Amino acid sequence: MIVKQSRKEVLYDLQETKSRSALPVVLECEADGAPSPNYRWTKDGEALAWQADPRLSLEEDTGSLVISQPGMEDNGMYQCFAYNDLGTAASDPIYLLNVSSIYFSNDDEPSDTYNLVAELGRPYKLSCPKAFAFPEPALTWVRAIDHPENIELEFVKDERVVTDPNGDLWFTHVTHEDDTAEQGFEFMCLANTPFRPYDYSIASIVHIKVKDPEDGTHNLKEDMVNVESFPMFTSAEEVTFKAGEENTLWCIYGGEPVPEIIWKRVDDVVTLPNTRVTTKNHGRTLVFADTQLEDAGEYSCTVHNGVGKEKSSVMRVTVEQAPVFREPISSQTVHEGATVTFTCDTNSTTDVVYTWMLNGRRLSPRDRHLRRTIEGPRLVIAGVSATDVGNYACNASSPLGYAYGQAVLNVLPLDRQMSGGQSCHQLEDLRVEVSQLREAVMELQSVVLGQHNVTQHTLEAVVAINKELTVSRASTQQLEAQGSGKEETQQEEEATTTTEAPAA
Repeated sequence: MIVKQSRKEVLYDLQETKSRSALPVVLECEADGAPSPNYRWTKDGEALAWQADPRLSLEEDTGSLVISQPGMEDNGMYQCFAYNDLGTAASDPIYLLNVSSIYFSNDDEPSDTYNLVAELGRPYKLSCPKAFAFPEPALTWVRAIDHPENIELEFVKDERVVTDPNGDLWFTHVTHEDDTAEQGFEFMCLANTPFRPYDYSIASIVHIKVKDPEDGTHNLKEDMVNVESFPMFTSAEEVTFKAGEENTLWCIYGGEPVPEIIWKRVDDVVTLPNTRVTTKNHGRTLVFADTQLEDAGEYSCTVHNGVGKEKSSVMRVTVEQAPVFREPISSQTVHEGATVTFTCDTNSTTDVVYTWMLNGRRLSPRDRHLRRTIEGPRLVIAGVSATDVGNYACNASSPLGYAYGQAVLNVLPLDRQMSGGQSCHQLEDLRVEVSQLREAVMELQSVVLGQHNVTQHTLEAVVAINKELTVSRASTQQLEAQGSGKEETQQEEEATTTTEAPAA
């Protein structure tokens, strides 16, 4: 089983990898198993011969792929496979990509500093140049305050001023606090990416001079003259969210005084805000943390600042969900001959295609396998045997994404089966067999010891007999001479009585 792997995207900076002190990129892969697994990698679906490239190596004691000084040629989809004699486990696909530097739509202009004029008491908008990079950059505005020792950056976010998701800065109405020369600061638009969230690039610097309204009506100074609320930026009427992510509805209205915003769900199924759906930016955004399918519906923001009628905007939310496992696939240990069912049960708002794999090899429903049946999210194996042992994986995919799960099947031979009510009986039989074996060993030991004693006594007797048979050479020769005549006679007698034995 794969127990550790990198996230789906691994990013690196192409410029940084050229320095001598650059750290290598590591694509993590670690699995457990007995015996300990070996590892191999593929890149874009082809076997990766990492041994042939001195920049590539496998981390000791794991299967993590280490890439020193990665370049554009290393970008692609990687997958790790851990294998031993019992099967193969595959990781999720891992995409290795290089980040790009941020550049702006105004890079060709002679200056990124702009001097603008805004009317006192009136709504206003500052636009930020478009930013381009990978990953996609986010735009935000700050007040840059120049101190003798340093420059202080203060993010712009109050009840009058807010940045929309496109990077535009909206003022419900302008006050003298927005005059950069009077207040001693500059408006600055910055861009950053998730790869380096604290590394900001400057898109533009803006100086604002606040002047009296051209129509001569000083609504900010006169209590009887105000600006009725009106929409400046709102989310579209039809919005699609992705389940499991953070999503936001926007409702930015201008006016003077500052408009008050109230959110509600049109069908009143839930009360807003709540623990998971909250408001931010002084009520101008409704934020859904960990969006759920039940968040689909109509939402309205009602706006009023005491001038004229209430205003409202309605947004219809649709929630899409990529395949998500209702329950993880469970590993199983069964006895030989049992029937096993693996279930790849997912929840999704679109049609799901299920692909089953055994030890990294795709299983087809059209395979002529008499004992294996694939029915969408279910894999059934009847009469399992040792040949079915391995790592089973399910990939549930749809146009919105995929879910990948895996489990291990172990099969116990029948002669090792110990289950249910038979376990105590079989254990007692085993004890009897061990006792009988112990007695047999003791008897054998006794026999061997007795045989040893007999052998020792026999040796001593042979030595004694040998001593008794020792006679002088002269006496022996005399006896041989005397018995020669008798031996000849005996040989003649034996010759007359010898017959041929029948063949066996």
